[in-house]
Amino acid sequence: MNCFETSLIQTICETLEYSKEHEYRGYAKADGLNSKFLQNLPIDNKWINLIFQESVKRAPINLRPFLGIEKRRVPKGIALFSLSNLNTFELTKKEKYLLESKKLVDWLIKNQPKGYPGFCLTRAHKKQGLNKIIKPTIPNIVSTSYGVKALLELNKYFPGEQYQNIARTSSKFVFNSLDYDENDEAFEKENSWIVGDTEADIMAGEILDIKTIGVLSGERNRMKIKQLGPDHIIEDITELPELLFFENV
Repeated sequence: MNCFETSLIQTICETLEYSKEHEYRGYAKADGLNSKFLQNLPIDNKWINLIFQESVKRAPINLRPFLGIEKRRVPKGIALFSLSNLNTFELTKKEKYLLESKKLVDWLIKNQPKGYPGFCLTRAHKKQGLNKIIKPTIPNIVSTSYGVKALLELNKYFPGEQYQNIARTSSKFVFNSLDYDENDEAFEKENSWIVGDTEADIMAGEILDIKTIGVLSGERNRMKIKQLGPDHIIEDITELPELLFFENV
């Protein structure tokens, strides 16, 4: 390991230690509506909310401390920190990072929203949309996807902890709880593919019952990808158009 790699790993470790000390709490991109200043205004108006929300998001300086916006844990961020700790464990072989990754995933499982048929995650803040306010209790596909990836990656080290089984239940949320609009371009599993170069990618396809394509341009070699059982294997992403063309002929 050269000096640059050593310095990089040290920086990663210091960043994770700092984040852990602060309980992984921070500001979010669209957290403007949590402002105590805004909440104390005598009116509640969609356009004022949008202006306030976007101004906080795009300001050249961080206005949040002055507007009474608190730092919170964000489920998507916790999933990413879990993956970061897991990657750091693989780099350093220090067990504390593996255990921290597990601790964060367990937090996600414990704090997922109730009343849904499968594993899912929410945002930490309400958000003003053009038509309505999106409540922080409503789960979404983006946060859930990161949570599923964290579950699947951790399952490699704790196969007895049911993380893979919990991840599988997310398909029930995706297909039963999300609001889909019926149209001519509706999602069809039989015409869809998941493309990836890791165990999590191929397992996600298996969970969602979607065909998979393993790519060899990542860290996994052909033998490892083949063991995962994708429907097809390609050397790199440039082979994808030709494969999909012949699959759809």
